[in-house]
Amino acid sequence: MTRNAELSLLAAASVLAALGVALANFAGGAGLDAQVALTFLVFLLAFGGIHLALRRWAPSANPYLFPLAAFLAAIGFVQVYRLDPELAALQRWSLLVAGGVASFLMFLLRNEGVAMLRRYRYVFLLIAVGLLLLPLLPDGLPIHGAEVFGSRLWVRIELPLGGRTLSFQPGEIAKVLLTVFLASYLADRYLVMATTDRKLGPLFLPDPRQLFPVLLAGAAAFLVLIYQRDLGASLLLFGLFIGMMYITTGRATYLFAGGVFVG
Repeated sequence: MTRNAELSLLAAASVLAALGVALANFAGGAGLDAQVALTFLVFLLAFGGIHLALRRWAPSANPYLFPLAAFLAAIGFVQVYRLDPELAALQRWSLLVAGGVASFLMFLLRNEGVAMLRRYRYVFLLIAVGLLLLPLLPDGLPIHGAEVFGSRLWVRIELPLGGRTLSFQPGEIAKVLLTVFLASYLADRYLVMATTDRKLGPLFLPDPRQLFPVLLAGAAAFLVLIYQRDLGASLLLFGLFIGMMYITTGRATYLFAGGVFVG
């Protein structure tokens, strides 16, 4: 798929978001208003700006994933607008800011690409652990955790405007940062970990010194998620660690160890 086709799909996602707003208005007894046009323009500017950045600084990037993300964002926005138009308006401007930030990040990475992320792998790890701990903040603070359906996964930020509250799950961002840490760490050490000659029966054992940072990071994140009673995210994170270790080294030892642990 070409970049022109990608741009066409991004425009279609913008139309979808605007059409969803119009349908929500009609369902509520209202008609077409400025919200429809504003939604289309914001989506087109946000995703169109990132598209131009991709053309300029990352022309070889996968052209399929970005339009898919745009369509998912459009569907999610329509759902939010249907339930709370004021919150959707805030989300709309957040999307515009996110588009600008994403374009700026691509500008910063234009020369070295994602290889630059390797230098900051431990910073990403610390930020990820910090994000996982955010939902544990006590009530009464401007930023505090919230328990929903028995799991303390949400963080709520009390906004000074109109007494509204912004809620999000920091664990979703933490998963991305943990993946960046794992990918960068294993990319530098995969040869050492894959060519080990230590054996326990038919299984090859990695050098503990190379494996320790990965185990420490995984254990910290895993324990936090268990404490928050988020079993789904815990299993997802565990599967991510085991899968990346296996893909990096090609050693079935990690699959065996993961199966024993889960079993």
